Amino acid sequence: MDGRYFATSSLSRCSLLLGAALQGNKVAVFGFSWSDRPLRSATFALSRLAKAGGLLFVREPTSYERLSKSGIKNLRLVADVAFLLGDSRPGEKLPSRDTGAPRVFVNVSGLVDKHGVSLNVYTNLIEHLLRGVYTVQVIPHVIRREDSDLIPQTELESILPPSLRVDYEQDLLTPDGVTRRIRAATVVVTGRMHLGILAMSQGIPAIIVNTNGKAEGVYRLFGLPDLSVELSRMRVSEAALTEQVIKLEQIGIDRVADTLRDNLPTVRNAAAKNFDWLTMTDEAANTPQ
Repeated sequence: MDGRYFATSSLSRCSLLLGAALQGNKVAVFGFSWSDRPLRSATFALSRLAKAGGLLFVREPTSYERLSKSGIKNLRLVADVAFLLGDSRPGEKLPSRDTGAPRVFVNVSGLVDKHGVSLNVYTNLIEHLLRGVYTVQVIPHVIRREDSDLIPQTELESILPPSLRVDYEQDLLTPDGVTRRIRAATVVVTGRMHLGILAMSQGIPAIIVNTNGKAEGVYRLFGLPDLSVELSRMRVSEAALTEQVIKLEQIGIDRVADTLRDNLPTVRNAAAKNFDWLTMTDEAANTPQ
């Protein structure tokens, strides 16, 4: 919505919703984040939509604060709808964690690769993990023409010694398939934010590459320290991901996992609020928050 990925798409969405709102329809944008560097045109378009009565359900507190400071109204703080995926319902706690051998799932994002990050960042990480107690599985999350994860993943596989105990997933899993598979992980390291969210929705600590200034707010939903890694840092330090894993270990992986699981019912309930607008009265919709 902030125009940082595809400006035309962001403006088109706002224009369609604005037209619907001006015709007297109830409209909403739900489950979105907001960059600290939005396009001016996107800010203007979203502000017009809010003034016309469009409801804006923002998925984490950092984006909510950015929008508030921009003077945009009709905001509601929620959580990402992806937190509703999985076997648990809002308000329910997860089953016991997997107690098998420590396993780290690593996503080599095609989006991160397009920003010129060296694959040495990942070889450094994997070699560090394998020197410890972990096994490693590399998993794609996006497979498409523009920025497929399989392209850098295949290149990584070609440069790592085949003797290393690394498994590679080649297929694109469904979201439900990811949530089932991810329960075998101890930690997830990912360049795709929604893979991190799916991990956190299962009580698995995730280190997320902050490609557009939006990942840090996800941790605030759980009262956790920021475990994201700035893209700019990865460009200059091949140890960037490794250092963040070490930071997580120092905080305590089990401690972070327990915090995720303890707060997940609250976050799931917040995610369910994305759909409040479907039953919201006009009076409630127009009440400032």
